[in-house]
Amino acid sequence: MLIVWFLSASRALRDKRDKVRLAQQQMELHRRGLEAVRGTADERAARHILKSSSDIFYCLQEDYRKTLRQPIYRIPGLLFGYAAERKADEQDSL
Repeated sequence: MLIVWFLSASRALRDKRDKVRLAQQQMELHRRGLEAVRGTADERAARHILKSSSDIFYCLQEDYRKTLRQPIYRIPGLLFGYAAERKADEQDSL
């Protein structure tokens, strides 16, 4: 029973972490796209897309962090090395 708990918790955490990482990659892609069209007629649309992408990223990131704080996921998460993803602001400063 313990093994099933740990494996299912690990799978859930991995799936959520992977979604956060994918959303972060998408946000970076849209950020570079905005830089490419700055000063053109497409800038407004690119800003909107980046804003939407950022909103999705932050929602997924918060959901992952909330999941990590839940008691049923906390112990397996710590043992399997899952940690809260750093905020985009913290990653930009590195």
